[in-house]
Amino acid sequence: MADTSNEPKVDAEEILTGIVRWVEIETPSHDGAAVNRLADAIEREFIEVGAKTERIPGRDGFGDVLIAQAPWNGEADGPGIMVLGHMDTVHPHGTIRRLTVRREGDKVFGPGIYDMKGGDYLGFYGLRHLLRQGKRAKLPVTFLFVPEEEVGSPTSRAIIEREGLKAKYELRANSVFNPFAFDALKNFRCIAGI
Repeated sequence: MADTSNEPKVDAEEILTGIVRWVEIETPSHDGAAVNRLADAIEREFIEVGAKTERIPGRDGFGDVLIAQAPWNGEADGPGIMVLGHMDTVHPHGTIRRLTVRREGDKVFGPGIYDMKGGDYLGFYGLRHLLRQGKRAKLPVTFLFVPEEEVGSPTSRAIIEREGLKAKYELRANSVFNPFAFDALKNFRCIAGI
């Protein structure tokens, strides 16, 4: 029987299409212009759902920091939720031609898909899904995308710390499936801002 409800559904193919769109924009850490192309794309998607955005110009050759506020943030009081992500990858230009995005069963591979563009997009999709349902969180929600996490966040550390102090909760879109793996160290580095 076909679903005839008008309830918004989580659509895995829609999510994958969005992730791939972000992954196909190559963003080596030290190429600020490349990272800003992704920041432009992310910012457009947040603006389309009614979010307020702010760009903090990059420095020292790195890209901009992007902050996106959920549409209801002006109405919600108190410390909120910060969703922290990064737009840069360790991959040099041209990697996408060698390591193309590919699907093998229920797994998808590509440069930057796991760390961290997939998680970044899932965070955005969660916000968009909530808005499609006509709902909102009880707390303000702020998304913070930094341009140079892969090299230790040298220009965004102060911004991470400032925004983190405003938050009651911080969510990281970078998943860790093995706490003894290298990713556990990366999570600590990003949270600590080092």
